[in-house]
Amino acid sequence: MNKELNICLLCRDFNKLADWEYRLFNEILNHHSIKIKKIYQKKKSYKHISFNDFLFKIFIRIEHIHTKLPSVNNKIRFDVIRKLKKIPLEYVDLRSTKFYDYFDEKLSNKIKNEKYDLILRHDFNIIKGEILNSTKFGIWSFHHGDTSKYLGGPSGFWEIINNEPVTGVTLIKLNEMLDKGDIIDKGFYSTKKNFLINNYFIMDKSFKILIKNINILVSKRNISFTKQDSISNKIYKSPSLINLFKYYKIFLFQILKKLKNYLLKKFNKHNNIWTIFNSDITKIDINSNKEFKPNKNEFWADPFYFNYLKKDYIFFERYNLNKKKGVISSGELINNKIINLKDIVVRKHHLSYPQIFNYKNKTFMTFESWQANKCELLQLVSFPNEWKNYNNFLKGVNSADPTFYIDKKKNLWLFVNISKDLLNDHDSELYIYLVKDNFKKFISHLKNPVITDSRYARSAGSIFNYKGKIIRPSQINIHDSYGYGLNFQEIKKLSLNEYIEVNYKRFFYGKKSIYNGIHHVSKSKTSFYFDRRYQYQ
Repeated sequence: MNKELNICLLCRDFNKLADWEYRLFNEILNHHSIKIKKIYQKKKSYKHISFNDFLFKIFIRIEHIHTKLPSVNNKIRFDVIRKLKKIPLEYVDLRSTKFYDYFDEKLSNKIKNEKYDLILRHDFNIIKGEILNSTKFGIWSFHHGDTSKYLGGPSGFWEIINNEPVTGVTLIKLNEMLDKGDIIDKGFYSTKKNFLINNYFIMDKSFKILIKNINILVSKRNISFTKQDSISNKIYKSPSLINLFKYYKIFLFQILKKLKNYLLKKFNKHNNIWTIFNSDITKIDINSNKEFKPNKNEFWADPFYFNYLKKDYIFFERYNLNKKKGVISSGELINNKIINLKDIVVRKHHLSYPQIFNYKNKTFMTFESWQANKCELLQLVSFPNEWKNYNNFLKGVNSADPTFYIDKKKNLWLFVNISKDLLNDHDSELYIYLVKDNFKKFISHLKNPVITDSRYARSAGSIFNYKGKIIRPSQINIHDSYGYGLNFQEIKKLSLNEYIEVNYKRFFYGKKSIYNGIHHVSKSKTSFYFDRRYQYQ
């Protein structure tokens, strides 16, 4: 049994916490191996508002007029506040400036003698003093930005202005320098075009990074810290009027783009239509013209190739543009055509990503059904169209693209993208589970989520062998664009305690191409079956 981890909080008024902090503290307060022993708050805060700070506050008020954000459940909020009020609280009077809070020797020694394993910073300025060395694992804090590029703030604003494909988040063990402490972990998320959404998104997603590393600390009683090789020399501040004009120019472009797409639909022109094509396995030509054209008012995506009794079949998502819902369809592949096309799995909710695989002399199918908050596993009755329910798994979990993989030792693994945020994002985090007892037991990887990066996390088809390498296909989701590109990720190590993969190949379409996305691949002996997205059709 793991020893309890004793935590101290540096925290502001409980009623002024952000949504992501309420969700974080809710998990910590309900964690069986973590105990918040004490909370410190400042008696007073140093306040200095520049003209640009004032201007930015006005900008945020305007943003809220046209931006709807989710909100944490009031029950969670009230429950967290109630529990925090039961924890011993001490107010401290610090020597403070605009940027720094100084903990004197007496207060630092007092905190050290209270023997906390870890301090979490959720208020205070840049901390100075021996308090930085008062616990075994230091003081942990977030910088909501990639410290190699962005110091200062506002979090998530400058990444939009600078057209960054992703916005970073850095979990740091603090030292006396601004955001230049040792790195505990990082996350990268597709940059949204709206500031409030981008800011809320990276905040809400980031608390899972902290929970993940606290869980590792609880389990191993140790954590690794990495020195920062590259740190930005530029410190960003509240934007000037010129920068705000730049932002609204980007924002206006997005409005015009949405208007253009709306008008195209009015004239029966659809944009972003997915279709399936195949390419010779030796060439991997993503501009191949060997295409399977969907019917009118449909798109076809997520192709999974399967060979059954020496016949070639393809299973895929068949999406109806009018009903705005997908079903699972299949057909036989003959002479580069799909024949005997039939819908084989239909539900009231949207379906996609039908993976077919053999395990212990049985043939199974699973698929994405995140709107149902569960995954279904079906067993073959009569190929290809008749299946029966074998098991439901990940019940109550908002998950996407479940992918089973059998390793060389016949271990069965589940790779899956799970959303635990308030924005239903499945692009940023990859979870791995070891599957036992006939799909009844799912053992979580120690480092779940094993990947927190929208450039690599989301699965893009079954794991396969290619040129002696184990390849996990994954999506590249950047620039607030789903299916921007495709990766071949080579799996180097896979166990319950470790997961390592490296990039082997990337696939993108250029700006001049008629296609603007590719996000799935399936391998046969002679071909790769991809899907790709037309800009307009």
